[in-house]
Amino acid sequence: VKDFSDELVTILFDGTADIIFKPEDKRMIPVGGSKYKSDIKFEQFPITIKRHSSLEWSLEQVEKYCSSVIELVKRQSGKTLVVTWKTIGVPKNEGNADKFEGLVENTNFPTLLTTAITNAGVSPDMFAVIHRGSGQDRGSNDYRDYENIVFYGEWNLPDNITGDINSMFGCKTDFEHYMLSLLVQTVCRLAIRQHKGIGIKVYYSSDVNENMMYRVQEYFKLNSESCC
Repeated sequence: VKDFSDELVTILFDGTADIIFKPEDKRMIPVGGSKYKSDIKFEQFPITIKRHSSLEWSLEQVEKYCSSVIELVKRQSGKTLVVTWKTIGVPKNEGNADKFEGLVENTNFPTLLTTAITNAGVSPDMFAVIHRGSGQDRGSNDYRDYENIVFYGEWNLPDNITGDINSMFGCKTDFEHYMLSLLVQTVCRLAIRQHKGIGIKVYYSSDVNENMMYRVQEYFKLNSESCC
């Protein structure tokens, strides 16, 4: 790649480039050995809400309808990272026009969920709630001592995202590979990045694409030491 002064430069591209670039791409620098050495457990759990709910989301509503994830976090012995939606929509004028008049369209869902989990008796030092696309789900070391991660809520991306990625980096990835790379990066915020063999647990709600989570498991199997 040439910089602004027309000098040849090298860019080291992190972010699971092995997933979004083809193996035969000559620009990829091969790395020997296994990337990971942590035992990883994957487990699905039920969810009873959808993102575009017609509820007016108060703290009481979150405590009632999000009990599955609240109880899940309570059961963990190590620190837990919850990755969820930034907001839950409250559509105005849906069905009965008067019913939703004056309601705000969005709620700061991570804040409400954090309060609900704390109210359930979990120490704030033992968990964190972030939202997808926050940057904390891909580019943070703040959770490297966390042993558990919870993917709470289905997740989609704009249709044009892979076209933008291919244009920026000169690759030929597709939607599924890009989604896979993002999920793997988020799991790698945890203690797995310490490379000390600390076991981690990955929980995902029942509305998350199960085939995609299976591919995440296969990725870690392929790239982990044989003893894991």
